[in-house]
Amino acid sequence: METTLLYDQLKSALANTQTLQEAEEILQKEIEKVSHNTIGFVVGKVTPSGNQTKESNLLLLEKRTKEIAEKELSKGIVVFSSSVIPKFIEDSTEIDMFYTFWEHTVEKYAQILYTTPGYESSKGATNEITLARKMGKEVKSYEEVIGHKS
Repeated sequence: METTLLYDQLKSALANTQTLQEAEEILQKEIEKVSHNTIGFVVGKVTPSGNQTKESNLLLLEKRTKEIAEKELSKGIVVFSSSVIPKFIEDSTEIDMFYTFWEHTVEKYAQILYTTPGYESSKGATNEITLARKMGKEVKSYEEVIGHKS
């Protein structure tokens, strides 16, 4: 899995999940495979606003996650984001349960968090960053890693 991005591995493993509980079990199993690495989690805006749709925001989060993952892999950091979860789970789950799921994921697995441009307008992303900072986890911006806004 070292040569495969954790993001791609998780997205594939989670493709057929039906519940957040099932997703948690798969997430734990897949992360255990790379636990000798530093685990990074990318936060960003998913909720639609203005002319942005949830789908376009998820695609942008996926793109930025992969960009960060490719830059950080050489440092032994493997990276993923909430865009690995199939859309139907997110749509069929109460939003508070979804927020709780990702906050738990940040708390349990992530050692470093990465913010993407616009994350400040996302309740979930700001909650995850607040939690990470309270726990003393490192937080880096997309621009710090990539070197420019995209």
